Amino acid sequence: MCACCGTRPGVVAAFGPTGVSTGFTDLHLWADPHGTSLCEPCAANYRNPVLRQEPHWTADRVTWHPADRAWLRATLAAPLDRVGVTIPVRRRKHVWHHTQLGAVGYDDGTITWGDTEAAAYRLCVTLRAAGLSEAGLTEPDLRFTDLRAAVDRATVLDLWQQWRATTANRLDLQQIAVRASRPPLEAP
Repeated sequence: MCACCGTRPGVVAAFGPTGVSTGFTDLHLWADPHGTSLCEPCAANYRNPVLRQEPHWTADRVTWHPADRAWLRATLAAPLDRVGVTIPVRRRKHVWHHTQLGAVGYDDGTITWGDTEAAAYRLCVTLRAAGLSEAGLTEPDLRFTDLRAAVDRATVLDLWQQWRATTANRLDLQQIAVRASRPPLEAP
């Protein structure tokens, strides 16, 4: 069986050119961390660098589809139920293998995407549209430069207080919301 998903027969070597590198650190998340083979869908997903660079979604955990900004804004604004979404925050790590349906997978794990997470994402999108910087949204206090650039400062202050109340102890949620509101990676 596939060492990663445990649901399909393993047909290619789990390590090396057809699988993951020998330095892969998320083996503990596999169905069989000591397995030696991967099924073709899992091997193909590991070989696809775009899966660890840009957001994607799935309805079956096998086939992954690119998630553009419009799709993310529409989908993450509500709780997830029938899809799983990947948001690679640092764009270097495989996150698809531990993403579940109804959740968002990111570099350090997976979080169930419910009402609180959807509300925080909507706040993030609104604050970004008001001119707040990506870095400013992860700060403990509102940056004066961000406030000064805002057209409606009173509204931005109110939204900022809601944002901090929702995400103050949720670095995972901050990272996901901010990354999901970021423009796509530029082609080299």
